[in-house]
Amino acid sequence: MLNLKCDIEEFLAWLANEFYKITPQTSDDFKRSQYLQKALGQSFYFIYELLRHYTLTYIPKFDNYRRLALHYHDCRYNVITLNYDTLFEAAIQSVKLNFHYFQGPHHPKSIPIAKLHGSINWVNPCRGGIAYEGVMEDAFSVITSSIFSNKFWVMPLKILPPAAIRDICYKDFVRSGIDYDEPALIPPFADYKDYEKVERYKEVWAFAESMLREASELIVIGCSVRPQDRKFNELLRKSLKDGIAVTVVSRHPDVVLDRLKIILTNPQFESPFESFEDYAKTL
Repeated sequence: MLNLKCDIEEFLAWLANEFYKITPQTSDDFKRSQYLQKALGQSFYFIYELLRHYTLTYIPKFDNYRRLALHYHDCRYNVITLNYDTLFEAAIQSVKLNFHYFQGPHHPKSIPIAKLHGSINWVNPCRGGIAYEGVMEDAFSVITSSIFSNKFWVMPLKILPPAAIRDICYKDFVRSGIDYDEPALIPPFADYKDYEKVERYKEVWAFAESMLREASELIVIGCSVRPQDRKFNELLRKSLKDGIAVTVVSRHPDVVLDRLKIILTNPQFESPFESFEDYAKTL
């Protein structure tokens, strides 16, 4: 068996670079441009389907996510995540708490979650966008070829209950050439991440900024603070207080600590944890 190690962000960034390098002049150029654009468009659905299957295997027990959710009874906290999955939401619901993704009225026992790169239970209804009349069997292939690099009006973002994804595979999003949905995700395209594609992304980022400005402590769990996430790193830099207490939970804490030293002003680092389990046991 051949084991392949692939950095998905590097791969998708390469596809985007190749796409923008082409100025179609020949039929071969045009075909290559189409193939690249289609691959980039299909990545939205690929991420959705991959994480949908991963999420469906999760059954909340007394695990790390559930410990973290229960900790909200003792200590109110906010969550900012770059993850697309809904594992934490499932754990929250399993302990009879609620969650909310945007500012505004919400249940008193509701955990704030700002999902900066979208979520697999968020979709963009595209009725009224680009219409593909007469497309039937090949609708998915045709529709996904226009998502990346094209901007068009979509209907308001739709938030699905996390449990709904059990019955919705990626093909269910494409019902016809004039009735289809896009997963409301920001795939890891490196410098080509599109934070303007969905209007409500602005609300999510504003929500996250308000969380950080009010924070007295920062717990970084499983986030490597990659240099490629420039917008996120800038958000940390400009929003967190000088001298904020920081705890890192990572298999490679030294790497994360070094990156945070560059971003933050005079952070006060607490002893790191090398696993989510070790940290969760302290809650």
